[in-house]
Amino acid sequence: MSERNVEDGGRVPRCLPVVQKGIRTAADCTNLMSALMSDLADGRVTPQVGNAINSAVGKLLKGLRNDDDYADLTSHLRSLLGVPDAQ
Repeated sequence: MSERNVEDGGRVPRCLPVVQKGIRTAADCTNLMSALMSDLADGRVTPQVGNAINSAVGKLLKGLRNDDDYADLTSHLRSLLGVPDAQ
């Protein structure tokens, strides 16, 4: 993820497996941010990489929030119309 990793003996950032697994939920975002903070403190990633990941996670969380808002609205509309929620 950075030139610093090569200089430090190729230490793999803790956040890399989280990213490789995929970020699909808010819990995944939390795990990623936790690992990223540790990587930044250890010097496993550069501040520029940390900033880029932080920005991307913020955008993902905004998208998740919008999905939740849409789901809440859909559920509310279904209840108003007397349509059962899909299971």
